[in-house]
Amino acid sequence: MLLFAGIVRKSPTNKGIEESVDIQKDNIISCCKRLAKNSNWRIHWFVDIGVKGDDPNRPELLRLFYSIHDYNFAVADVVDRYARFWKGIEWFMRYFATDDGNSTHKGCKLIFARDMSSLYDSDGRVNGNAFFMFNMYCAKAHCELLDIRRRTSGGRDKLRGTAEWKKKYAGRKKGSKNKK
Repeated sequence: MLLFAGIVRKSPTNKGIEESVDIQKDNIISCCKRLAKNSNWRIHWFVDIGVKGDDPNRPELLRLFYSIHDYNFAVADVVDRYARFWKGIEWFMRYFATDDGNSTHKGCKLIFARDMSSLYDSDGRVNGNAFFMFNMYCAKAHCELLDIRRRTSGGRDKLRGTAEWKKKYAGRKKGSKNKK
């Protein structure tokens, strides 16, 4: 029986949480069905909700790493749901490759349901071209994260002190003794 680890991450926001998680799970399930073909298979979910893409302390992903030897494949929907910074590359080399990719990897292999070709050659070694693209996807995802944070900060700065700001970030009532 093939055992899959489904890696899901939802960024910290109050919008579209269930929808985002469901879409990722559906894509991962479709990928697992393709990989398993007619074999029996099961999937265990590792779902981090409200976690930033560059947070190295993702509880569910770390839980997967502790049990990595139990799985044939770890599947994420796309690279930026796996990681949005360089640590994704380090994690790949530590948990999903053997001997820096020079030796056949017989352990859990990292797969992406969409937008990324297989990181492994037919002999189980890391595919250099795919690994290069994986690095580029990690860098692109990190760049996008930095841009999102810059735009968000800029938008807040423009609102600061306005009536709209005061309505959105009302704070505590005057005279309140409660501390945050």
